[in-house]
Amino acid sequence: MGLAVVLAPVMLYVMLTSNLTSLTYALASAETQRTQMQGEVQRLDDQIAHLESRERLAQVAAKLGMRDPSRYEIVNLTPLPPEPKTAGVAFLGWPFDLRLRR
Repeated sequence: MGLAVVLAPVMLYVMLTSNLTSLTYALASAETQRTQMQGEVQRLDDQIAHLESRERLAQVAAKLGMRDPSRYEIVNLTPLPPEPKTAGVAFLGWPFDLRLRR
């Protein structure tokens, strides 16, 4: 009985130390993974910035035979006529919708 009283706190200490060590390794692994992910995000952001750069887009457009427009036009659009009012019964839905069909 006396041995159990002495061994219980020692075993508890060993168990808690083991758990703390396991959590420390898990934290170190997560921090390493986070650092790698931040590097990957930075690399991808740099790649996006390169692909979206005006110089690169101008080179691609030139390869495709595109050029700046030499003529500009302004188009005036007429407003659409207003939508006709619905005269149907709302809770019954489409079978009883009395709008004019186009």
